[in-house]
Amino acid sequence: MIAKSQLLASHTLMTFLEAGVGFVVGSVSAILTAVLFLWFRPLKEMFYPYAVILNSTPIVAIAAPIVIIFGSGMSSKVVTAVICVFFPVLGPTFKALASVGATEMKWMDSYHSSRWQKFRHLQFPFALPQIFASFKVAWTLAVIGAVVGEVFGAYRGLGFLIVDAIYIMDTPGCLPASSPALSWDSFLSASSLLLKKRRWPGISLKKGNDSNSDLGMVNVE
Repeated sequence: MIAKSQLLASHTLMTFLEAGVGFVVGSVSAILTAVLFLWFRPLKEMFYPYAVILNSTPIVAIAAPIVIIFGSGMSSKVVTAVICVFFPVLGPTFKALASVGATEMKWMDSYHSSRWQKFRHLQFPFALPQIFASFKVAWTLAVIGAVVGEVFGAYRGLGFLIVDAIYIMDTPGCLPASSPALSWDSFLSASSLLLKKRRWPGISLKKGNDSNSDLGMVNVE
């Protein structure tokens, strides 16, 4: 029993590490891309349609080629997690940054504010609620991406345990391998709510638009 618990803990740690790295890389990349789309609209018009197409592709369909290209190590799982995280953060972030009211922008223009000052003091604080809301979805999808990548090829991780249990027809063994992912989702959803409600020094969190974006969800079917 102790050996099984240690084995489950070891595989769980690997999956959470892959999902955590994928979440950080995917979220930072999505926010930076949203800022680029905001400041350079031709880039948005050029690449946004391709992003929509890639977002509509099920992660299961692209996980196998990713594992073939990057191998069965940690890097392929991080890439799948990054893909799952990138689009749910990119869509809401860009939409929130671009939805700042014209009155507020004119007020900043009256003080001859630079583009960076507008972003730092107006657009980014305005978008923070939407960014934190997107993190709730992205954290869950990061785990899904890591587990899906492990199912297609891995030597460690919850996905590996699930495949191994299915192969030997150990149905009860699938349940312990799935429960850590559910606990991860609950913990990080609670953390996201606490971060969203926290008062950040020098930043006033205004409520942005809650309109859905066509990049707001990754198809995982």
